Amino acid sequence: MKGLLVMSDIHGHLDTFNRIFSSIQEKVEQGYLLILLGDYVGYCPKSLEMLDRVIELDAKYPSIHVLKGNWERMLYDAAFDPNGQKAYQAMKKRGAADIVDKLRNDRAKRLIRKEALQSMKTHLQIGEYFFAHTGVNLEKWVEGNTWEDFLSRQTEDDLIENRMFYNQIEEYTARALVGKDHEAYSSIIEEIPYHIITGHAPVNRINPKNKELTPLPFVRGPVIGVDFAASSRKHVGLLQLQPYFSLYLEKI
Repeated sequence: MKGLLVMSDIHGHLDTFNRIFSSIQEKVEQGYLLILLGDYVGYCPKSLEMLDRVIELDAKYPSIHVLKGNWERMLYDAAFDPNGQKAYQAMKKRGAADIVDKLRNDRAKRLIRKEALQSMKTHLQIGEYFFAHTGVNLEKWVEGNTWEDFLSRQTEDDLIENRMFYNQIEEYTARALVGKDHEAYSSIIEEIPYHIITGHAPVNRINPKNKELTPLPFVRGPVIGVDFAASSRKHVGLLQLQPYFSLYLEKI
């Protein structure tokens, strides 16, 4: 592995994504791994075009890995699941029903988009890194179990729609430092054998002191958060993890 790059939560901002990708395309062609953590669609009119771009790059470059976010599952359920009315209403509530309607009605691309949404994985392990859109459910950690045992207990919700992960990592890190639960919680933090790379929650929301500044990755213990708030039209970002740590950031 020559290098490792990660992006998450692009939310349809195709032009911004393309500007970032053009700056690292040569690296991808040289064999750097690019991990895309999901939520390619969402809050921008070019959502389906962004999905198409991800499909195109995934087919072209073996070094690109495409994971599923909660928006991809919601879009698939709303467009293709006969029982997906709840997902459709959720999309509608977020002002994104038109994405579903366009997907249903575009006969030329409907099948390839459906297959792409179906085939996206929920997580990936590479070297010392574990990637998933919303991390893992730390409440399922049992002291003395292996990582494989722990991972086998994770559901798709735990990996792509876990709203508690950042709260858990903050709480567990704090308890590992002080208090009567020190040993139990330090065990959880210390025994996780991977850096967990995740998106889903914008860093300017979970780093409240950083709201008015250029956003930085969220880093706590073994966790790195890389959602730079494209959902609220702030930034699309790419983090390079290897061979050195650096941030590519584009304002929307």
